[in-house]
Amino acid sequence: MSMKTRKMTLFLLVILFCVTTVFFSTGAAGAKLKKWERKKIELEKDLYYYPRELHENDESIDKHSLDIYYPENSKDRPVMVFIHGGSWSYGDRSWYRLLGYTFAKQGIVTVIISYRLAPDYIYPAQIEDTVHAVNYVFNNISKYGGNPEFIYLCGHSAGAHIVSSIIFNDKFREQLSFEHQKLNGLILISGPFLISEEFIVKEKYSKTVEKVFTENKEVWDDASPFNHVKKIDIPIFIAYAENDWLLAKFQSKIFQKKLIDSGCNSEIKEIKTKNHYSEIVFMQLPEDEMHKEVLNFINTHLKSGE
Repeated sequence: MSMKTRKMTLFLLVILFCVTTVFFSTGAAGAKLKKWERKKIELEKDLYYYPRELHENDESIDKHSLDIYYPENSKDRPVMVFIHGGSWSYGDRSWYRLLGYTFAKQGIVTVIISYRLAPDYIYPAQIEDTVHAVNYVFNNISKYGGNPEFIYLCGHSAGAHIVSSIIFNDKFREQLSFEHQKLNGLILISGPFLISEEFIVKEKYSKTVEKVFTENKEVWDDASPFNHVKKIDIPIFIAYAENDWLLAKFQSKIFQKKLIDSGCNSEIKEIKTKNHYSEIVFMQLPEDEMHKEVLNFINTHLKSGE
């Protein structure tokens, strides 16, 4: 990641922090939250999703946790599991509190997970952690008013790579504790789907990739969802920003084409005026285009129920 990109990342993370802080403070934005609280949006924090018998120590226990935002007294609501981005090496569920509340207000039980990060934990740790988190959600979400038959997986950037890896790579999909067809949809936002010298090294992301996937090109091939695409019976929504990274824009388009050519039910959308970072910052606000597109996709593809 270049110095310019790092500065932009830090700048937008500051914006995200400020937006979230203002929202949860007093004043007009605080009044919105109080209105939501009257509607009883509940939060269960720090739920441990990793099987304890597989956990050798507690040093990464916080990254093996998730938060659930849900309307009180709801039942059989659709569920969105959000997997954050951050080049597989930074980020945390705590950065997306506002996203949890806004989608819960829309009637979506929203789960935001954390996972172990590179370089301390390299591929496939991030994907394996997410599989455990999704299994936990499927087995427990009814306690929070969610219907396990109405689950959507949503990932941004590296999170989109993680989601698509779970579904298309056989070795990860087989780790799910349920049939993957039970999922209601995939939401893939500005993901890298093909890890190769042509698309990674040329765009100067090689240092980031090597930190996560090593220098072994066979690992790169295995870690590329593009190489594992097959027909699946799950609706897929792909989005990217008008001012996104060239890599994210191009790979979103070629991944979409591969999905369509394979017989998948997939659609793609360019979100105007936003970039790779602002698209996810503003997705946390109900009036935002990305927020509306995601909500529309969820509601359109509900199998049954509300």
